[in-house]
Amino acid sequence: MYKIVASDNNQYGPINPDTVREWFQDGRVDGETPVQFAGGDWKHLSDYPEFADLFGGTAAPVAIAAARAPHSPSFRPVHAGGAAADAELPLPDDLHTRDYHFGIGEIIGRGWTVLKGNFGASIVVFLIPAACWFVLAVLSAVPLLSCIIAPIMMLAMIAVPGPLLGGQLYFFIKNTRGWESVVGDTFSGFKRNFLHLALGHIVPGIFYTLMSIGGGLIIAFSVGFTLFGSVFSVALKKAAAKGGITVAATEIAKAPSAAFSAIAVIGLIAGLLAIVIPLAYFFVCWIFTLPLCVDRKMNFWDAMGTSRAVVRKHWWRLFFLLIVLSLINVVAAIPLGLGLLISVPLTFATLAATYEEMFGLR
Repeated sequence: MYKIVASDNNQYGPINPDTVREWFQDGRVDGETPVQFAGGDWKHLSDYPEFADLFGGTAAPVAIAAARAPHSPSFRPVHAGGAAADAELPLPDDLHTRDYHFGIGEIIGRGWTVLKGNFGASIVVFLIPAACWFVLAVLSAVPLLSCIIAPIMMLAMIAVPGPLLGGQLYFFIKNTRGWESVVGDTFSGFKRNFLHLALGHIVPGIFYTLMSIGGGLIIAFSVGFTLFGSVFSVALKKAAAKGGITVAATEIAKAPSAAFSAIAVIGLIAGLLAIVIPLAYFFVCWIFTLPLCVDRKMNFWDAMGTSRAVVRKHWWRLFFLLIVLSLINVVAAIPLGLGLLISVPLTFATLAATYEEMFGLR
């Protein structure tokens, strides 16, 4: 993105390279116009290789890719678009030893820049999967079709979400790098590492379920223990009323009843913590499993491990970023859900920008 001082002596920006070209054609800028790219030094427009074609030269495609990408210290254009850009990039050699830094507001702002750069297509990429699920749901409700559609939908609910989410993320990853992207990238997960994208969604889901079962058993035990205490206390009171036991024994029964209640509260809290803490930790750690599968074509297990190893360097920062993005989506859902048309693509774009910051080549 660029800042320029146009012929009217006013500063404009940030603007994308296509806008610079339009202004050149309109005469608002020329070869001597001061231009600043991504916070760098001010230079004449004619000094930028990506605009060499405006002055009779040939624009460098890699420079164009860099110009169209939001500024990021991790960005390193490798391809300028087309089929070559769909090849998987190697992971940086120093991925596990280097560090990364970003502010929550900064990375969301970078995501917003990515979203604005391809706004219309980003909305469509968000809506296409929702429309597909809606059509399947409607068809499964038709009596004559339900026996056919319902099994297909059950299978799709297991196998499709991973590749579909991977394709959506890949669209935004390409935008982050300044690569050419199209709406059809939504379905790129079905041809880019489909099996491991599916497993990269299914296997973490199995782990999340197992984590929930452990905490659920603690809660169930504490509730059952409380019910037992209540029944025991009621039985003693009834026996006392019939003269079967002394009043003193009834008073003694109150102590176990209070103890059972305390155990129930402690068990409920412990059970909830046993569910929430591991779920939150591993959900954040594995958040980049699908991007690694679709972008680097890694197998799902290595992707889970790599994501966790890099994320845990700054786990809390990622955690709070996801909290902020969740709050944005909650607020956006209030006006009849219409705000989700922007907030969900913004979430995808922000995650793509974060992924590139953490795993990108430098």
